[in-house]
Amino acid sequence: MEDNNCVPDAITYNELVAVYVRAGFHDEAAAVIDRMASKGVVPNAITYTTVIDAYGKADNEDKALKVFGQMKELGCVPSVCTYNAVLAMLGKKSRSEDMIKILCDMKLSGCPPDRVTWNTMLAVCGEKGKQKYVNQVLREMKTCGFEPEKDTFNTLISAYGRCGSEVDVAKMYGEMVTAGFTPCITTYNALLNALARRGDWNAAESIIL
Repeated sequence: MEDNNCVPDAITYNELVAVYVRAGFHDEAAAVIDRMASKGVVPNAITYTTVIDAYGKADNEDKALKVFGQMKELGCVPSVCTYNAVLAMLGKKSRSEDMIKILCDMKLSGCPPDRVTWNTMLAVCGEKGKQKYVNQVLREMKTCGFEPEKDTFNTLISAYGRCGSEVDVAKMYGEMVTAGFTPCITTYNALLNALARRGDWNAAESIIL
Protein backbone atom coordinates (compact mmCIF):
# COMPACT_ATOMS: atom_id res chain seq x y z
CA MET A 1 0.00 0.00 0.00
CA GLU A 2 2.72 2.45 1.01
CA ASP A 3 4.81 1.34 -1.98
CA ASN A 4 2.05 2.79 -4.15
CA ASN A 5 2.24 6.12 -2.30
CA CYS A 6 -1.04 5.41 -0.55
CA VAL A 7 -0.56 6.44 3.07
CA PRO A 8 -2.66 4.56 5.67
CA ASP A 9 -4.79 6.73 7.95
CA ALA A 10 -6.53 6.00 11.26
CA ILE A 11 -9.44 4.30 9.52
CA THR A 12 -7.04 1.98 7.67
CA TYR A 13 -5.21 1.05 10.85
CA ASN A 14 -8.50 0.51 12.70
CA GLU A 15 -9.50 -1.98 10.03
CA LEU A 16 -6.16 -3.75 10.52
CA VAL A 17 -6.74 -3.87 14.28
CA ALA A 18 -10.20 -5.35 13.71
CA VAL A 19 -8.77 -8.00 11.37
CA TYR A 20 -6.19 -9.05 13.97
CA VAL A 21 -8.86 -9.18 16.69
CA ARG A 22 -11.19 -11.33 14.59
CA ALA A 23 -8.29 -13.71 13.96
CA GLY A 24 -7.54 -13.89 17.69
CA PHE A 25 -4.19 -12.08 17.39
CA HIS A 26 -4.70 -9.66 20.25
CA ASP A 27 -1.06 -8.78 20.90
CA GLU A 28 -0.59 -8.06 17.20
CA ALA A 29 -3.65 -5.79 17.33
CA ALA A 30 -2.16 -3.92 20.29
CA ALA A 31 1.16 -3.58 18.45
CA VAL A 32 -0.63 -1.66 15.69
CA ILE A 33 -1.12 1.19 18.17
CA ASP A 34 2.66 1.60 18.48
CA ARG A 35 3.06 1.30 14.72
CA MET A 36 0.54 4.09 14.22
CA ALA A 37 2.49 6.37 16.54
CA SER A 38 5.73 5.65 14.68
CA LYS A 39 4.00 6.63 11.43
CA GLY A 40 2.59 9.83 12.86
CA VAL A 41 -0.99 8.55 12.87
CA VAL A 42 -2.89 9.22 16.09
CA PRO A 43 -4.88 6.24 17.42
CA ASN A 44 -8.45 7.17 18.29
CA ALA A 45 -11.01 5.84 20.76
CA ILE A 46 -12.11 3.16 18.29
CA THR A 47 -8.55 1.85 18.02
CA TYR A 48 -8.08 1.53 21.77
CA THR A 49 -11.59 0.27 22.49
CA THR A 50 -11.26 -2.55 19.96
CA VAL A 51 -8.06 -3.77 21.63
CA ILE A 52 -9.41 -3.32 25.18
CA ASP A 53 -12.59 -5.21 24.34
CA ALA A 54 -10.60 -8.03 22.71
CA TYR A 55 -8.32 -8.45 25.72
CA GLY A 56 -11.31 -8.29 28.05
CA LYS A 57 -13.21 -11.01 26.22
CA ALA A 58 -10.04 -13.12 26.29
CA ASP A 59 -9.92 -12.75 30.11
CA ASN A 60 -6.68 -10.80 29.92
CA GLU A 61 -7.70 -7.84 32.06
CA ASP A 62 -4.12 -6.84 32.92
CA LYS A 63 -3.28 -6.12 29.29
CA ALA A 64 -6.66 -4.49 28.74
CA LEU A 65 -6.15 -2.13 31.68
CA LYS A 66 -2.62 -1.40 30.49
CA VAL A 67 -3.96 -0.31 27.09
CA PHE A 68 -6.68 1.71 28.84
CA GLY A 69 -4.04 3.49 30.92
CA GLN A 70 -1.90 4.10 27.85
CA MET A 71 -4.91 5.55 26.07
CA LYS A 72 -5.48 8.14 28.79
CA GLU A 73 -1.78 8.94 29.21
CA LEU A 74 -1.51 9.78 25.51
CA GLY A 75 -4.48 12.12 25.71
CA CYS A 76 -7.06 10.03 23.88
CA VAL A 77 -10.41 10.57 25.58
CA PRO A 78 -12.24 7.28 26.28
CA SER A 79 -15.72 7.04 24.79
CA VAL A 80 -18.75 5.53 26.49
CA CYS A 81 -18.02 2.36 24.48
CA THR A 82 -14.50 2.28 25.93
CA TYR A 83 -15.76 2.58 29.48
CA ASN A 84 -18.47 -0.02 28.87
CA ALA A 85 -15.84 -2.44 27.54
CA VAL A 86 -13.74 -1.95 30.68
CA LEU A 87 -16.78 -2.32 32.95
CA ALA A 88 -17.91 -5.50 31.17
CA MET A 89 -14.43 -6.95 31.57
CA LEU A 90 -14.27 -6.12 35.28
CA GLY A 91 -17.80 -7.43 35.67
CA LYS A 92 -16.76 -10.84 34.36
CA LYS A 93 -14.30 -10.98 37.26
CA SER A 94 -16.90 -9.63 39.73
CA ARG A 95 -14.62 -6.69 40.55
CA SER A 96 -17.47 -4.45 41.72
CA GLU A 97 -15.27 -2.05 43.72
CA ASP A 98 -13.08 -1.43 40.67
CA MET A 99 -16.20 -0.92 38.59
CA ILE A 100 -17.38 1.81 40.97
CA LYS A 101 -13.99 3.52 40.55
CA ILE A 102 -14.25 3.33 36.76
CA LEU A 103 -17.77 4.77 36.92
CA CYS A 104 -16.48 7.69 39.00
CA ASP A 105 -13.61 8.22 36.55
CA MET A 106 -16.12 8.13 33.71
CA LYS A 107 -18.22 10.90 35.22
CA LEU A 108 -15.19 13.01 36.17
CA SER A 109 -13.94 12.82 32.58
CA GLY A 110 -17.24 14.24 31.34
CA CYS A 111 -18.35 11.03 29.63
CA PRO A 112 -22.03 10.42 30.52
CA PRO A 113 -22.92 6.77 31.27
CA ASP A 114 -25.56 5.21 29.03
CA ARG A 115 -28.15 2.52 29.74
CA VAL A 116 -25.65 -0.26 29.00
CA THR A 117 -23.35 1.20 31.66
CA TRP A 118 -26.05 1.25 34.33
CA ASN A 119 -27.40 -2.23 33.56
CA THR A 120 -23.89 -3.68 33.67
CA MET A 121 -23.21 -2.03 37.03
CA LEU A 122 -26.51 -3.20 38.52
CA ALA A 123 -26.07 -6.78 37.31
CA VAL A 124 -22.55 -7.19 38.71
CA CYS A 125 -23.24 -5.48 42.04
CA GLY A 126 -26.33 -7.65 42.45
CA GLU A 127 -24.46 -10.80 41.51
CA LYS A 128 -22.00 -10.11 44.32
CA GLY A 129 -24.87 -9.50 46.75
CA LYS A 130 -23.76 -5.94 47.39
CA GLN A 131 -27.08 -4.23 48.06
CA LYS A 132 -25.40 -0.99 49.12
CA TYR A 133 -23.83 -0.67 45.67
CA VAL A 134 -27.06 -1.66 43.90
CA ASN A 135 -28.90 1.10 45.76
CA GLN A 136 -26.12 3.59 45.02
CA VAL A 137 -26.01 2.79 41.31
CA LEU A 138 -29.81 2.94 41.02
CA ARG A 139 -29.88 6.37 42.68
CA GLU A 140 -27.12 7.69 40.43
CA MET A 141 -28.82 6.25 37.36
CA LYS A 142 -32.03 8.12 38.15
CA THR A 143 -30.09 11.29 38.99
CA CYS A 144 -28.58 11.11 35.50
CA GLY A 145 -32.07 11.02 34.01
CA PHE A 146 -32.39 7.29 33.30
CA GLU A 147 -35.60 5.67 34.46
CA PRO A 148 -35.62 1.85 34.53
CA GLU A 149 -36.87 0.11 31.40
CA LYS A 150 -37.99 -3.50 31.17
CA ASP A 151 -34.49 -4.97 31.00
CA THR A 152 -33.39 -2.76 33.89
CA PHE A 153 -36.31 -3.90 36.06
CA ASN A 154 -35.45 -7.53 35.31
CA THR A 155 -31.84 -6.83 36.28
CA LEU A 156 -32.96 -5.13 39.50
CA ILE A 157 -35.31 -7.97 40.47
CA SER A 158 -32.49 -10.44 39.97
CA ALA A 159 -29.98 -8.20 41.77
CA TYR A 160 -32.14 -7.66 44.86
CA GLY A 161 -33.00 -11.36 44.87
CA ARG A 162 -29.30 -12.20 45.08
CA CYS A 163 -28.95 -9.61 47.84
CA GLY A 164 -31.72 -11.37 49.78
CA SER A 165 -33.98 -8.33 49.85
CA GLU A 166 -37.47 -9.66 49.12
CA VAL A 167 -38.95 -6.24 49.96
CA ASP A 168 -37.01 -4.60 47.12
CA VAL A 169 -37.77 -7.52 44.79
CA ALA A 170 -41.49 -6.95 45.35
CA LYS A 171 -41.03 -3.19 45.03
CA MET A 172 -39.22 -3.47 41.68
CA TYR A 173 -41.81 -5.91 40.36
CA GLY A 174 -44.61 -3.55 41.40
CA GLU A 175 -42.89 -0.54 39.81
CA MET A 176 -42.30 -2.55 36.64
CA VAL A 177 -46.00 -3.38 36.27
CA THR A 178 -47.04 0.17 37.20
CA ALA A 179 -44.69 1.52 34.52
CA GLY A 180 -46.61 -0.53 31.96
CA PHE A 181 -44.08 -3.28 31.29
CA THR A 182 -45.40 -6.82 30.88
CA PRO A 183 -43.43 -9.43 32.86
CA CYS A 184 -41.65 -11.98 30.67
CA ILE A 185 -39.91 -15.30 31.26
CA THR A 186 -36.79 -13.43 32.45
CA THR A 187 -38.89 -11.60 35.04
CA TYR A 188 -40.50 -14.78 36.34
CA ASN A 189 -37.17 -16.60 36.47
CA ALA A 190 -35.71 -13.76 38.54
CA LEU A 191 -38.72 -13.88 40.88
CA LEU A 192 -38.45 -17.66 41.23
CA ASN A 193 -34.75 -17.43 42.04
CA ALA A 194 -35.43 -14.78 44.68
CA LEU A 195 -38.16 -16.87 46.31
CA ALA A 196 -36.05 -20.02 46.18
CA ARG A 197 -33.18 -18.24 47.92
CA ARG A 198 -35.38 -17.54 50.93
CA GLY A 199 -36.99 -21.00 50.80
CA ASP A 200 -40.49 -19.76 49.99
CA TRP A 201 -41.47 -22.79 47.90
CA ASN A 202 -45.23 -22.17 48.16
CA ALA A 203 -44.88 -18.70 46.67
CA ALA A 204 -42.56 -20.08 43.99
CA GLU A 205 -45.11 -22.73 43.04
CA SER A 206 -47.88 -20.12 42.88
CA ILE A 207 -45.94 -18.26 40.19
CA ILE A 208 -45.62 -21.34 38.01
CA LEU A 209 -48.99 -23.00 38.63
